[in-house]
Amino acid sequence: MAGKNADSTVNTSPPAGRNTLPVAKFVYFVYYAGFAIYLPFIYIYLRSTGLSGLEIGILTSISPLVGMLSAPLWGLLNDRFGKTRLLLGAAVVGSILAVWGIALASHFVILAIMTAVFSLFFSTLSPMLDSNTLLLLGDQRERYGSIRLWGSAGYVALTLVGGVLLERLGLDFLFPIFTICMLMLLISLAWYPIRKVALVNSPHLFENLWKMLRQPRWLVFVLSAMLAWVSANGMHTFLGVYLKELKASEGLIGLTMAIGGLAEIPSMYLGARLLKRFSPRKLIVVGMFAYMLRMFCYGIMPTPQWAPLINLLNSITFGLFWIGSVAYVNELAPDEIKATSQGLLLAILNLSSLASAAFTGWIFDTTGPANLFLILAVFSLAAGLLFSFGTIALRKNPAV
Repeated sequence: MAGKNADSTVNTSPPAGRNTLPVAKFVYFVYYAGFAIYLPFIYIYLRSTGLSGLEIGILTSISPLVGMLSAPLWGLLNDRFGKTRLLLGAAVVGSILAVWGIALASHFVILAIMTAVFSLFFSTLSPMLDSNTLLLLGDQRERYGSIRLWGSAGYVALTLVGGVLLERLGLDFLFPIFTICMLMLLISLAWYPIRKVALVNSPHLFENLWKMLRQPRWLVFVLSAMLAWVSANGMHTFLGVYLKELKASEGLIGLTMAIGGLAEIPSMYLGARLLKRFSPRKLIVVGMFAYMLRMFCYGIMPTPQWAPLINLLNSITFGLFWIGSVAYVNELAPDEIKATSQGLLLAILNLSSLASAAFTGWIFDTTGPANLFLILAVFSLAAGLLFSFGTIALRKNPAV
């Protein structure tokens, strides 16, 4: 494989030892803490300003549109020049400035522009952290989940505490809380361990990228993951709004999100064991069908108090889907485009979010939130069936 050619890549730093990984865990913790205070509550904040479901859907579509393009680009820059710490720092600073642009926006057009700028920077953090973590772990990449679970812990902490704080102080306080999390992340980057794989002479970079994109296994995964993420994105956008319209408090909404984050910790912790016992493909399949069950339960729940219990399924839905997807994409990618491939994974999910954002907003407005989640269950079912039978067919006919 071209990515393993000594003329193409050179490791410019040694593998990270266990004593350097606590900083990597802390970086995940504060990043996902900021993610937790922003994502569940920004849509409730936007709804409180008088925006309709369709308008929220339009704003939601802007982020994946920008992220779809920017995440692979930042990953490609990282693969090409190996300036991981510098790129991460720039992304953090840009995210802080852009989120205050959202907070101060007085017109929908300005809000849309600042949302795009925010996504330009914030969307790159997750794939760069994931690709660097996989490089840090070297031949022990199955331990990825045990590092990533600290992100889940940060998510849990901030949804619990943040929900209570926002209920008492007001939704406007999500912006300073997010800023504090990002400043902690920026400071911690000074000690963040970096495993660089810098390209010296890489005539095969785009050739290998094109080969990966043409793989039948990659194409089946892309289509399936996009269908699954229609459900996930619709849930991320409208679950909090749905609960609020069912008269749930910010505290109950925060508890619901926190339980979801808490539920995925066992999956992340056991990620290494799961990947040793089961293939990434099997984890993805189980995650997709679990998404179907989760969406169906939201659609039929009689009161918002059911939501925390339903969110326990996040251990199987996002937990298994994400661990399996990161490992599956990493398997398909040559060594010299590992960071790019993780950016492409995020781009796929962003493309799905883009395609479905206004659509799910329209369904929310016209049929109601309960019917929205029942429709999202159908998308999850389609994703699971396509990936299951598509990969089985490819294994029976590997020449395709």
